[in-house]
Amino acid sequence: MANSCSTKLRPIVMVLVVAVLTGCNSAPTSLSRVADYTTQGVLVQEMNPDLNHAFAAVRFQRNDTTITNAAIHVAGVPMAFFSSYQGIDSAYQALISPAASHAGDQVYFRTADGSRFKDSVLVAIVDTFSITDNINPSNHQLQGAGQVSLEWTACANTQGYILAAVKTSRAYTGVGYSALATAANAGTIPPEAFVNPISSQPDTGLYNIYVYAYSGAPDSALAGKFLPVPLPQQLAGNIAHSSLTGRFGTVTVTVRDTIRVLVGS
Repeated sequence: MANSCSTKLRPIVMVLVVAVLTGCNSAPTSLSRVADYTTQGVLVQEMNPDLNHAFAAVRFQRNDTTITNAAIHVAGVPMAFFSSYQGIDSAYQALISPAASHAGDQVYFRTADGSRFKDSVLVAIVDTFSITDNINPSNHQLQGAGQVSLEWTACANTQGYILAAVKTSRAYTGVGYSALATAANAGTIPPEAFVNPISSQPDTGLYNIYVYAYSGAPDSALAGKFLPVPLPQQLAGNIAHSSLTGRFGTVTVTVRDTIRVLVGS
């Protein structure tokens, strides 16, 4: 399992780097504002050892038209535009390894459309954290459908947490259970997460259990391409500059735990 506070590692850039935006805005540049700009984006820090990458995707538009040659930087590193990559169309993408290279940091997210427009935002990247050993049932087995209670360590730069569960064979396929946690460091996954929606019977087998920490307003459509279970909802936009609006956020995924659902006797 990952530690509550990650030790900073020297990043190995595999494609390009990105960070996530929340927090204070920097002063806008003095360039002439000739259009209105929008952006949507996410950074997913995947701590599971079989991945251990930070994935990022950003869309950037001028008057609702996608810009393909913008200069987008986060933490001083440029992102690249792909017409189609990793199941995402018309977006700037980046990949950094190891995943925790910028966890817990504050950096700048910068956008530029040639000489038309420049803007920047100070962003706080959510830190790493982990599920503790305090899980119920302690043997990690459910006799039929039942609830699972768990706790996790605190995480810096976090606005909230999300509980997620999915059958191991279905992780990263766009299905599964997820919901906002109502408490800071503990929560419960309800029985319906382990029930076949068609038969309404316990769906026996091995499940992965995750907790996500998030900040800002991660774009749920883009995030769904990288998360083991999609986000439960789209949060309201968090960018409201004079000529730049939209949403951007970060998500950290804990190292998974497991629960096995057995047929009740």
